[in-house]
Order: sequence, then C-alpha cells, then structure tokens
Amino acid sequence: MKKIGIATPFKVPNYGTKLQAYAISTYISSVYDGEVEILNYNPSSDRRISTVFRKAFSIKRNIARIKRILNKQAVFKLQV
Repeated sequence: MKKIGIATPFKVPNYGTKLQAYAISTYISSVYDGEVEILNYNPSSDRRISTVFRKAFSIKRNIARIKRILNKQAVFKLQV
C-alpha cells in the first residue's frame, strides 16, 4: 500500500478549500489505492501581493474604526 501526502492550506476559514482537499484525497485514494494524508501547508511568510494589500487595508480600516469610536465618545461627553 502506498502512502500519499497532499500539501495544501487546509486549516483556513474557507469551506471550499476544505472540500477541495477532501475531494482530491478521496479521488487519489480511489485511483492509486493508497493511504492519503492531507498535510496543512502554511508558509511562514506569505508574500503574495494580495495578502500584503489585504493586511494593509485591514490595519487602516481598524485605525479608522478606533478613531470613529473615540470621536463618538468625545461628542457624547460634550453633550452630557
């Protein structure tokens, strides 16, 4: 019996990725008649441009939220 490993990002909050990993493991085990193991591929530094932009926009968005909350609290204190 062969042992086959699939390296894919599996532990993510996306059900499509999990479904795809399960489907490919099921298919490979049926075709090659072996034991399939899914290995969670998680690179230590993800340098894709989309990830970098998403993180940058997320930080800016969070700072904007904090400023909005602080401004609302300041206006509330002035009205009281």
